[in-house]
Amino acid sequence: MSVDSMLRATRPQPAHEQSRHECYRFVAKDFQKVLEHERLRSDRSQLPFSLILMRFANRESLQPDSVAVHVIMHRIRVTDEAGIVSDDRLGIIAPYTRRGDAQILAKDLVSLMPATMRPTSTEIHEYVPAQSDRPNKSRREEPISSGEELID
Repeated sequence: MSVDSMLRATRPQPAHEQSRHECYRFVAKDFQKVLEHERLRSDRSQLPFSLILMRFANRESLQPDSVAVHVIMHRIRVTDEAGIVSDDRLGIIAPYTRRGDAQILAKDLVSLMPATMRPTSTEIHEYVPAQSDRPNKSRREEPISSGEELID
């Protein structure tokens, strides 16, 4: 589901009815917001995510109707996000994905692209949240009796 769909009050369409290019409608500022949101979600869930950054010499490769973008949008999962990071870089956020699996995805994407549209470089970053020392107040060890106050 795209960010636009999540922000709208209407009921989202099933994934098979959505255009895969909806997920791609980011500019650099919006992609940074999505990346920050994923980092916060990762911190809460204590699960990692990976960021794949692809630099392209041919800026036509970053156009929404390009073959490179078509390959990316049809290969990534519905839970992954892709967008423009800068004038010549595209980013893919892969939630719940370790570096090794992101490397497999990146190699697969590059191999599926025509030689003239392939990225000149690919970087993979893994975000692993620090283990929290804070007790989780949302989970209670003892059963809740009827009438017990839930707010501390």
